[in-house]
Amino acid sequence: MQGLKLNKDIYMLYFYEIKETEQGFIGDVPDLEMETIEFKTKEEVVDALNKGLSTFIEMAYRQNNKRIPLPTTREFKKGDHYLYIPIKYQLRISLWNTMYDKHIRLIDLAKMLNVSRAQVQKFFGDKITCSVEFYEEALKVLNTYPTVKCISR
Repeated sequence: MQGLKLNKDIYMLYFYEIKETEQGFIGDVPDLEMETIEFKTKEEVVDALNKGLSTFIEMAYRQNNKRIPLPTTREFKKGDHYLYIPIKYQLRISLWNTMYDKHIRLIDLAKMLNVSRAQVQKFFGDKITCSVEFYEEALKVLNTYPTVKCISR
């Protein structure tokens, strides 16, 4: 494909730290400026980060009409902790950021896809009910093409 601008590799793995406090532990995801409440165990912190990530992104970024920060590129080090972002959620973040960057509203995307606004709102609903193909189609009409890359640590 001629004329495509390729972005540097971004792995959808958000680095996080677990910090010890006087009463337990907290989790910190620096790229998202996300911090958990205090928990008694490290396992509870990891569970809270995994379960709360999508809700946090929705409330801190999308509902406030902000671009969702992508993970910073960093060297994988033994002992580091990362939150993996499932493929569908990666597509959701990519679509949101592309719409944000190009100043595309939901109604604009609906017209481009020739579907209802309600259909487009499913991209960003509480549950990810859209197929991967529907996300791909939406990104394509915005001249954005997702790629998949597998890494092993």
